[in-house]
Amino acid sequence: TRRAYSMFEYMDAGAESCEDLSAADIILGVKAMPVECLDMMANKTVAFFSHTIKAQEANMPLLDACLEKNVRILDYEKILDADGRRIVAFGQYAGTAGMINILHGLGLRLLALGYHTPLMHIGGAHNYSSTSA
Repeated sequence: TRRAYSMFEYMDAGAESCEDLSAADIILGVKAMPVECLDMMANKTVAFFSHTIKAQEANMPLLDACLEKNVRILDYEKILDADGRRIVAFGQYAGTAGMINILHGLGLRLLALGYHTPLMHIGGAHNYSSTSA
């Protein structure tokens, strides 16, 4: 996984990294975790974007596994202010980064098929330090 900050940088800032989550009261994440990771989270509380609130079909196995293992989900999508507006969300840059990565991947795919296009010169979003041209 490509990260903006390495695990060592998190640890230098005071974070703890461990494989055994049994002592954790709450586990914070960003993306939905693989279903197979839920074994170690039984009877725990996890906070992340679960993408289950709208009953997206692809995420129902995750919801089923959480229910089976008594994992309490604090879904960032449902943290709302007094007016019912989401207060945790990806900003405009997430969409921009997603589009850059799609174009980057398309360029690589076309190159693999023997097509040389300008898209092959687009790097992954993590390679850009700003949105300026």
